[in-house]
Amino acid sequence: MPSFLACYDGLNDKALMLQQHRTFLAMAPQLPREGMDHHVLGGGGDNLADVRLTSRKKGGGKIRVGFISTNFRAHSVGKLFIGLVQKKGGIDRSKFEVFVFSAQGNRMDDSAKQIFGGADEHIVLQPQQAPSVAALRAANLDVAVFADVGMDPYTYFLAFARVARVQATFFGHPTTSGLPSMDYFLTSELIEMPPGQAQSHYSEQLVELPGLGCLYYPAPLPPPPKTGERTMREMLGLAPGTRAYVCPQSVYKLHPMMDQAFAGILRADPQAEILLLNDPQKKVLVQHGAERVVCTIVLANEIIFANLS
Repeated sequence: MPSFLACYDGLNDKALMLQQHRTFLAMAPQLPREGMDHHVLGGGGDNLADVRLTSRKKGGGKIRVGFISTNFRAHSVGKLFIGLVQKKGGIDRSKFEVFVFSAQGNRMDDSAKQIFGGADEHIVLQPQQAPSVAALRAANLDVAVFADVGMDPYTYFLAFARVARVQATFFGHPTTSGLPSMDYFLTSELIEMPPGQAQSHYSEQLVELPGLGCLYYPAPLPPPPKTGERTMREMLGLAPGTRAYVCPQSVYKLHPMMDQAFAGILRADPQAEILLLNDPQKKVLVQHGAERVVCTIVLANEIIFANLS
């Protein structure tokens, strides 16, 4: 997505994302307009807000909620959802019926198996947009939660369509979608600006969930090294007797202002070594970010890039 890195600029990107939506509509007139296809959902042309959830609540049935992403795997987005979709400890199954929608080609690793296995139903969407929209609508969802609008073109353009009575995007991608088809942005109260200030950054209605806003499982720790094996510090390339400052974020997402923070740490602590992450799968982006960081900081020898793999 052309706007993928925009959310890491530290600015209000609402106007940018609204303009991106208008630009794509102008370039591709076949895209859903506003995503408000009332006739498909039985709205009869009425205001969609008037028919959201009312029919199913009156009937006493469970609320049908669907989660949609191409990243339901060992990925930061996948980690946000593993706990939420589980039948035990996750979303209350006495009130909700949980659907998970993934795309063809979604890597089938242990995280994916946990997410798909935790859902009441797992549906694989087709590569083409039209049959995918049809499949989502056929599920008769009360709520559709797009996990990460803006992470890739497939789900971004899928989100143009109205596929559920209520639609929301999640903070798997931490910026507004700019899409009128998105009613709500689900986020954590711990990561937003002070009360009353954050809403102006979103085209959606902001919903700040308590705590983290998700059920996040702790990452498994590696076993302690056996006699003769290298320690974790040695494997990461840290020198003996130094203090490691770890910034566990992708280098290409680091704002240039962060470079000065790194430089300040190195100036203040002669024993400091800063550990940044290197992702071999994003070689060009990582190289660009690394070159910028190293050029900014005089003590470049104290910056260590550790491979994610």
